Amino acid sequence: MNNKEAIKKALLGEPFSTANYRLAKDIMFSLMTQAGHTYCYRCGGTLARDTFSIEHKVNWQCAMDPIHKFFDLGNITFSHITCNTEAAAYAQRKGPVVNGKRTTVRKVYSTEERRARYLKYEKKEK
Repeated sequence: MNNKEAIKKALLGEPFSTANYRLAKDIMFSLMTQAGHTYCYRCGGTLARDTFSIEHKVNWQCAMDPIHKFFDLGNITFSHITCNTEAAAYAQRKGPVVNGKRTTVRKVYSTEERRARYLKYEKKEK
């Protein structure tokens, strides 16, 4: 740690990068709530400063033009971090677009879905 970093840490009581991140998050949350975005895009629950995240309405990784979808401000909204993470995990199972073609990712089935598929195929064999 150099002298400037040590001075900033002493003045702020935490590393400068941590304080800067907290300030940016506070500003973003303030602007977001002033603009009327107080509910999660996914679940409709009330957003809080510690639990909100930036969300892409249409997953940019699965878009035919991922760069455009990533930077499109009309594609941006806000959600709980957990809701955003769950949505991203689901979208990744669909497969991203690579070189203009959608890749296929093997579907991950829940226990209930797996049992239903098993019973469906079992009936066909009888």
